[in-house]
Amino acid sequence: MNKEKPHLRIIKEENHKEAEGLLLEQNCIILYEGTKLNIVEKGKLIAKFFKISKDRNEIFCSEGKNEQKQWVLLAKISNLTHLETETEISTALKSKKLDSEKAKLSFTLYHKNGKTFYDFVASTRDDFVVWVDSLRYLMGEKMKENESLQNIESKVNLLFQLSIIELEKQTPPLPPPPLNYNFK
Repeated sequence: MNKEKPHLRIIKEENHKEAEGLLLEQNCIILYEGTKLNIVEKGKLIAKFFKISKDRNEIFCSEGKNEQKQWVLLAKISNLTHLETETEISTALKSKKLDSEKAKLSFTLYHKNGKTFYDFVASTRDDFVVWVDSLRYLMGEKMKENESLQNIESKVNLLFQLSIIELEKQTPPLPPPPLNYNFK
């Protein structure tokens, strides 16, 4: 039976929080720049650009070209209650009859007023994972997508190895050798 030493478990737990933070930082670089997503409006999928604010409190959208983008506030993240993906998706998005590939890239954000929701379909799996897990994290939920969990786990392992190297550097120095080896 492989029992982990308590101090090593504590290091891993600390590294897990740091790894989640590192992944969020990585993802936010993408989200600050903006990503093309499809949003359901009046029963149709409309391609728009979306980004989050630098303070990570708001989501903006734009229909303009890169040089002429007029960003409009879509929602404050603090006003969103939860997010659902294709596996738990709203009946509103199911009724759009998305093909199975698009359905796997779909997610819905719900507003706390109970009436408003936003249905999105990402263009790629990478965009889907970045948006869904970053928004989950910013809304106080755990990241759930396999790619994010694997990314976090690899960062935890790397941070753990670096922690062990740091601990090894802190080993006390060896005492000087005895003046003679006559131990009578």
